[in-house]
Amino acid sequence: MRGSVFPLVFVTLAAASPAAAFTCALSPDKTSVIVKTGNPNSQPASCTVTCRFAVPEGTASITCTEIIPAGAKDWYVCIRPAAGKNYGAPAGGDETCAKP
Repeated sequence: MRGSVFPLVFVTLAAASPAAAFTCALSPDKTSVIVKTGNPNSQPASCTVTCRFAVPEGTASITCTEIIPAGAKDWYVCIRPAAGKNYGAPAGGDETCAKP
């Protein structure tokens, strides 16, 4: 579609584990932050994901930790309320995973 602009409200970033990736997204109504990841390994892994978003004051971070099942894709690490923050564009993030 020419002339249309679609806002990008999620980001997929390379994670510490070479084959894993995570996403940080705002819910469609922008009242929550949704954090997902995958685990391509054959064993569960404990993963911590930090998502950063632009806010009027600078940058806000959300960090979540969860055991991700073996072979999981798009696993919900957490859904956090935006708590009145005006989250803007994704501003990076990182993920670390370790076998439990």
